[in-house]
Amino acid sequence: MTDPVPQAQGELAERIRAEIRAHGPMPFATFMARALYTPDLGYYTGPREKIGTGGDFFTSLDVHPAFGQLIGAQLIEMADRLPDGPFTVVEMGAGKGLLAHDVLRTVQAARPDLFARLTYAIVDVSPDLIARQKQVLAGFAAHTRWYADLEQVPRVTGVFLSNELLDSLPHHQVVMTADGLREVFVEVRGDGFGEVLREPSDVRLNRVFERLGITLPEGYRTEVNLAAEEWARQVSERLSIGYVLTIDYGYPADVYYRSDRRTGTFLCYHRHKVSEDPYSRVGEQDMTAHVDFSSVARAGEDAGLEVEGFTDQAHFLVGMGITRLMERVLARDGGDPENSAEFQAMRKLMDPHGMGKAFKVLVQRKQVPAGGLSGVRFKAFDVSDLLGTTPR
Repeated sequence: MTDPVPQAQGELAERIRAEIRAHGPMPFATFMARALYTPDLGYYTGPREKIGTGGDFFTSLDVHPAFGQLIGAQLIEMADRLPDGPFTVVEMGAGKGLLAHDVLRTVQAARPDLFARLTYAIVDVSPDLIARQKQVLAGFAAHTRWYADLEQVPRVTGVFLSNELLDSLPHHQVVMTADGLREVFVEVRGDGFGEVLREPSDVRLNRVFERLGITLPEGYRTEVNLAAEEWARQVSERLSIGYVLTIDYGYPADVYYRSDRRTGTFLCYHRHKVSEDPYSRVGEQDMTAHVDFSSVARAGEDAGLEVEGFTDQAHFLVGMGITRLMERVLARDGGDPENSAEFQAMRKLMDPHGMGKAFKVLVQRKQVPAGGLSGVRFKAFDVSDLLGTTPR
């Protein structure tokens, strides 16, 4: 258990303490939701620099625009496999708007006919980020829309797209004890917070492991992201025909809940420094955990989303043609990789010891025939790796 933090100051921390005093200890998932998403005060909803050199973490979009360009190329392939008519891309959690910008620019240049019928919808909860997105996308105003939540999005034919969204959804923390699975609740201790174990607040927490066929050893602590499973169901409800393209760091369940990963994957990020302490800097640091892609895929299958493919970022980008882009850049810059900053940036996207392997790409389809997508033609995993149940 995390020791209590003697000082967790600020309006948001005090508001959370007041809620706990009034209603008793709250599940960690609730604490995480308050810390990240409380209007105007939460990490994602408050006016602070979050992404890039001046923020707390980097994304692939901060490394090189080739990432967004190749996502755009994949979306074009997807559109060509869908009925003619309006084509809608729904991006959830669009950050600074860089992915939307690169996708729209790519489609506009490569396929003016598709661009003419394209609507790019963004679902975001941050007024600060939405303002930045509108500045970045000002040149595409006729093709962009914003929504506060998924429920507002009309049913679409197209693609639901997310990059590093699911890892930031509030997740439950659980511990296997001699008396069975227990959930981590957050209580007030002095001027800070502490943890206490209680019976699970949601019956689905036990069922996750039963369904996966996984037995946790005593003392094992990990995360369960029920919000990601609910997200998959909600996305399927809003998607009439098309694809779901999800990019995030994570594992299939058998790797996620491996016996040597006894403390889970939860981390906090502040000014590009990593910690495991969620109870300091409340509202001022990112909180995240890896994605259990098996549970997301299963929830999607239950809701009508079939798995088209599952691979890592490096294999996805190779399938989409990044090596050709790298060759052209290298030729332009004189042929020496060490003297080409742009070549090195694209190489970083492919790094097998970093982004290339850590980030996974899950493609699901609804009412669309299987096959034909370049991004998942080179497979780092078989679908059985994703949907299998034998832990290793």
